[in-house]
Amino acid sequence: MLAWFPEDDLRIEYRRDGTWHPIHQGSQGQRSAALLAFLLAFGDEPLVLDQPEDDLDNHLIYDLIVRQIRDNKLRRQLIVVTHNPNVVVNGDADLVHVMEFGAGQCFIQQSGALQEKAVREEVCRVMEGGREAFSRRWKRLGREN
Repeated sequence: MLAWFPEDDLRIEYRRDGTWHPIHQGSQGQRSAALLAFLLAFGDEPLVLDQPEDDLDNHLIYDLIVRQIRDNKLRRQLIVVTHNPNVVVNGDADLVHVMEFGAGQCFIQQSGALQEKAVREEVCRVMEGGREAFSRRWKRLGREN
């Protein structure tokens, strides 16, 4: 009697410029994006994401994470830990906990919906560097010349 058991073979590829490449040939950001896209594409179970924006540029954060978060919210509960304002604001967070660290532990500084002014101010302070930093970036980038 002869028994043969094939080895499992999972191959993950990502597409760049219309061509498929093995995931191990990608940058850290490309590998992260491919796996994150897979996780967000399937399932309806609750999902916890801890800083999904790590290793991704802001363009990918918006195109991949923010859009997938908005789609996923319709079918599953998401808990996202992030330092990126695009994820919170453009991902349309339902509930935001602004965390602080003190006396050796984390605690909630502010909690609520983005519609609440105090929550928006804390998001701007923590994630954008404050209103002045945000305004300076806006003025610098908002020029039409």
